[in-house]
Amino acid sequence: MSNRERLKNLVHFICRECSTDPSRLGKVKLHKIIYYSDLYRLRTKAKPITGVTFVKYPFGPFVPEMDEVLSELEKEGKLYTIPRDEYNEYDNIGLVGKGTPNLQDFEDREIGIVKEQMNEICPQTATYISDKSHGPIWQMTEMYAPIPILAEIAYNLIRVTDEDVAYAGSLTE
Repeated sequence: MSNRERLKNLVHFICRECSTDPSRLGKVKLHKIIYYSDLYRLRTKAKPITGVTFVKYPFGPFVPEMDEVLSELEKEGKLYTIPRDEYNEYDNIGLVGKGTPNLQDFEDREIGIVKEQMNEICPQTATYISDKSHGPIWQMTEMYAPIPILAEIAYNLIRVTDEDVAYAGSLTE
């Protein structure tokens, strides 16, 4: 299965899982659920869930083909959108999935990771989630350029603290 097809099936799943409350999921949160799920899986299994490229956008890491995927799902009757200007300045539509998502090519642990990210991200505002995703790697990346996801993982795994610096300094004395 192609990365694009995996992305489409995963988007359908996420939208379907959140369909009981459309105020919980819009595009900003959808991008972040996929981004953080891929980061987590890549860090723990050296392989992302979707394998898509993330690009720096003003609201954080985005999947460039997401609008096409959402449009395809809508045409297939698997998704509809609800205008929701009152919810958030960054995310003015709610995404509602319909039908049964195809998850046959996903491992149970992959779906578990996605659910964990949904539980963490969906209750937050899109503004909060967007701001949270503007870490050092996102900041160093040129606008609309691919985000070096491996650099993001390395940055999060290797944190140099003041204590580390002091200890390293003590070794040279």
